[in-house]
Amino acid sequence: MQFATKIDEQLTALKTKFPERDFQLISSHDIIAREYRREFIRPALIQLIDKNVCKPGRDDANNYERACLDIITWTLGQELNGTPEHHTPSFLLDGFSRRIRDITFPIPQITLPPQWESIKIEHKLRSIVFECKNYVSTNPLTNLEVYQLFEYINKDQHGTLGILLSRYGRKSIHNSLNSALNKIYGLDLGFRILVLADEDLIQMIDEYVNTGSCSNFFSRQVEVSRSLPI
Repeated sequence: MQFATKIDEQLTALKTKFPERDFQLISSHDIIAREYRREFIRPALIQLIDKNVCKPGRDDANNYERACLDIITWTLGQELNGTPEHHTPSFLLDGFSRRIRDITFPIPQITLPPQWESIKIEHKLRSIVFECKNYVSTNPLTNLEVYQLFEYINKDQHGTLGILLSRYGRKSIHNSLNSALNKIYGLDLGFRILVLADEDLIQMIDEYVNTGSCSNFFSRQVEVSRSLPI
């Protein structure tokens, strides 16, 4: 999935889509970029996780993972000028295939805008680790998914923040998930695992589209997670 990243290309795309509008009156690059995000990036990204297009379940698991990769690329990637890494299966000596961390997103080791800098410092972030689960609503997330993600996070290499992406998020979880989070947080090692649904990703997309930043979204999610699990 590709979008225009230069202002002149974005303006050309807008003029082509809306020939009746007078874009000569818009001199702000920020306004042009926002309009382009609203008209081109938002609908394309949201369609990727439309449950009628990418259906929950095993058959579309790889499509969901690629959808998450594209969403991260065109939101976080654009804001923080980074490229997420998609990890393919690695084959173990016993012949079984195992996926090691679906996606990692590198966090720039420079001074970031205040909200991002606060998250980076608190979680000693070098990368955010994402795990993608395309489960149906009747297959809830459990402690197994939490411990799997926790195992993938290397505190020295990545930091202490992991994100579990699923179609229904906390609306479809087993009680064991909260128990697992309680145990991990009880270690007092600074780890934080966010559980996000399609609706959360849409909020993240909308915030990026409207402001050019996802920082408020992630700050809110971190704050909410402090009161979870219960």
